[in-house]
Amino acid sequence: SYVALGFLEWYESDASDRRLLAPLLLHPVSIERVLIKQRYRYSVASTGDDEETNLTLRERLRRDFGIELPE
Repeated sequence: SYVALGFLEWYESDASDRRLLAPLLLHPVSIERVLIKQRYRYSVASTGDDEETNLTLRERLRRDFGIELPE
């Protein structure tokens, strides 16, 4: 599982009213669910692995707009 950090907001065209959002960074996490007294308790912890950039967004920005995201 991942936690998304930071979002890029854009519109497909100047005439569009539909706002699009894409996460910039994805941080790997583990999620644990435990049943305690008939209620679920959740815990989220970092896996310790490195964050990942949104590869689909990176490629779209490069291809459509000539923008190279830093590593």
